[in-house]
Amino acid sequence: AETAGRIEMEWAGEHLIGDPPNAIPFTYTCLVHTVFVLPRRSDFDGDGVVDTADVRFFRGCFTGEGGTYEEPVCEMADYDLDTDVDWADFRVLRADRTGWLQTSSDR
Repeated sequence: AETAGRIEMEWAGEHLIGDPPNAIPFTYTCLVHTVFVLPRRSDFDGDGVVDTADVRFFRGCFTGEGGTYEEPVCEMADYDLDTDVDWADFRVLRADRTGWLQTSSDR
C-alpha cells in the first residue's frame, strides 16, 4: 500500500436549500488537492518515529498468545487480528522500529 502520495479530485452538483415551493436551487464545485503521508503502523503516538513511547503502548496491550485485550485501542497493536497481542505482533513492531537502538543481534 502507498504510504505517501497526492490526491486530486473535483466534483460538482446541484441541490436545493429548503423545501419546495420556497427551495433555493444552487450549484457547487468541490476541488481537493492534497498530499498525504501515512504514519508507520507501529507509530502509535503519531510522532513520526517508532520509539520507546510506542513500545510502552505495545507493552500495555501485550496479552501473550491466546490472551485477549480489554481496551479497544489495543486492536492497533494486534497486527494479525487474532484478538491477542503476542510475540507475533511484537515482530511487526520490531521490524517497524526507527527511533530505538538496535542491538548487535539486530544487525
